[in-house]
Amino acid sequence: MDAISCPTRASKRERKMGLEEVKKEILEKADQEARRILEEGKREAAAVLQKAKEKATEEEKVAKEETAKILEGIERQELSMARFEAKKILLDKKKEVLEAAFAEAGEKLKRLDAKSREKYTHALLERAKEAMQVAVVHGREEDKATIQKMKSVQYKKRDILGGIIAENAAGDVSEDYSFEELLREIREKYIEEIARTLFG
Repeated sequence: MDAISCPTRASKRERKMGLEEVKKEILEKADQEARRILEEGKREAAAVLQKAKEKATEEEKVAKEETAKILEGIERQELSMARFEAKKILLDKKKEVLEAAFAEAGEKLKRLDAKSREKYTHALLERAKEAMQVAVVHGREEDKATIQKMKSVQYKKRDILGGIIAENAAGDVSEDYSFEELLREIREKYIEEIARTLFG
């Protein structure tokens, strides 16, 4: 019986050893597979991360370019607005200078000496007579004596810089030769020439 039972015990040990080896092999393979999967996962994760970084870098580049374009557009717009504002300021200043020039001209005409006033008033009366039948002449108090030298003409006081405003007897036709009107006509007709003279 002893001789028969020994092989049976040896067979069990062998099976146990065989199972351990199989188990060990399975575990090793599982560990290898796990390592392989982990490494593959790391590589995939790294690739995804790199792709995300590249995409972020590209988006950042695009965003910077778009921002630069927007800023450039804003700068151009601001520069254009600044140029427009500068032109407007310059134009306003030119207008001020022209206004001042005409205002000064008006003041000079207003301050003419008696001899010059008489000369201008007489010349304007003759001009009015050529244009119409003069019956009434409006003028400054200082020019009353000169106006009244003209026969058949009624003098009427008018608060003007100088010159005259002539009317016919009916009062329905008039010729305005006041210094204000003459300055207005000069301004309207020669404004560009005057501006060129003043500003080049």
